Amino acid sequence: LRDDDWEKSRLPDIIVVDAASQQRNKRHEVTNPVLLMEVLSKSTQKVDRSEKLEEYQNLSSVQEYVMVSQEQPRVVVYRRI
Repeated sequence: LRDDDWEKSRLPDIIVVDAASQQRNKRHEVTNPVLLMEVLSKSTQKVDRSEKLEEYQNLSSVQEYVMVSQEQPRVVVYRRI
């Protein structure tokens, strides 16, 4: 996953795209996902809940960002309305 404004690529645990409008750059990185999902771990949850949340919210194609906890039965969904 890549956006022109980012200095690096991101690799969410799950990426969902609309097959009819899927876009990729020269490196075959998805540029217009509709849903992104992260499974939170102790080592990544801080970045997933802050940096990635902010970056993903700025992607106009993203309709939902889902974070699933490994530590407890918890799912957090951010949905664009």
